[in-house]
Amino acid sequence: MSRTKFPRAVIVGLALAVVLDTAIQILWKLAVSDVSGNASIVATVTGALSSRYFYLAMAAFIAQLVNWLRVLARADLSFAQPFTALSYITVLTLSSHSLHEKISLLKILGVVMIFLASFLSVEHLIKRGWRQQTARRAQQVRLNVDEIIGHPDTSGGDAVESVAQVCLKIGASGGPRALAAPYQQMANG
Repeated sequence: MSRTKFPRAVIVGLALAVVLDTAIQILWKLAVSDVSGNASIVATVTGALSSRYFYLAMAAFIAQLVNWLRVLARADLSFAQPFTALSYITVLTLSSHSLHEKISLLKILGVVMIFLASFLSVEHLIKRGWRQQTARRAQQVRLNVDEIIGHPDTSGGDAVESVAQVCLKIGASGGPRALAAPYQQMANG
């Protein structure tokens, strides 16, 4: 059985997503650690806003957003999202170690079940292989584009220009960017 090769950018992006998500959760907790459990919503928000951890969490949240958009530009959501369940393990571990929270056996079993469910949800993609999945997606997009070419543009514009716009939208949303170039050249030329 051959080993599946995943693009390095996806692996790094998924690992960074787990690290950033873990940092965000720990920072959120630290931001409100000085707020009383009985505090009002206003007091909780005010307490969080006065904590440097809140601003660190926001910076990590923005970094997470940028990273996640880059991951999704290179991988299907159904493939990438389950990997973020690893942050359940890292948050559980760090909250126990750094925040000195008590971790029960039931919590550990719950996290293990979440992890197993996440693994099973992507196992078929791993077995089938990254390249096969990407090739099928590219073929489907090509079929959709060819289908669009055969239909006139209902807005009265040039059908080739419409196809180029569709391809650019597909490219911007993480689809095969290479498909957009030939159609864009036809529309411009």
